[in-house]
Amino acid sequence: MPMEMNRKLHDGMLPLADPLKVEQVCMGIGYTAVVTGDGSIGVAYTYLDAKSGCCMIQDYQDFEGRPARDLLALILNPDPLERSMALALINALNRHRAEQLPEDKQNTLLFDTLAIGAGTKVSMVGYIKPTVGALESMGAQVDVIDEFRQMGDKDRFLHKLATW
Repeated sequence: MPMEMNRKLHDGMLPLADPLKVEQVCMGIGYTAVVTGDGSIGVAYTYLDAKSGCCMIQDYQDFEGRPARDLLALILNPDPLERSMALALINALNRHRAEQLPEDKQNTLLFDTLAIGAGTKVSMVGYIKPTVGALESMGAQVDVIDEFRQMGDKDRFLHKLATW
């Protein structure tokens, strides 16, 4: 199931990535940022499992100056750290679409658009307390998996996600 979502992200973003190059990739302990040739910036959580040495990526590649499509391909990689870089790129590629959306500080437009209400089933990867609180106050059934907080059962979560 997760790789199917990653494939959809890859295929959907490939037309946006094709004309662009990667200008800069910055990996930090908490977040990874990617800057594209059109000045877009994307940020994603840096998924660090267990530190095994100074270089966390086994087959390091320098993506700066290379086609964005090369970095986008890492969304299909089994290494979560490499997928973090690709996800930051995806967020950068989505900038122009996101700029067209109205500001929605309370997420009411988002929740209305997604028709979230009593009985809605929501699956979250990563516990974000304010988001969970807002969803639950609307009557949604929230299922969260967060490895760092030891929340949820991964196999049960994926099975449930596939059946929802």
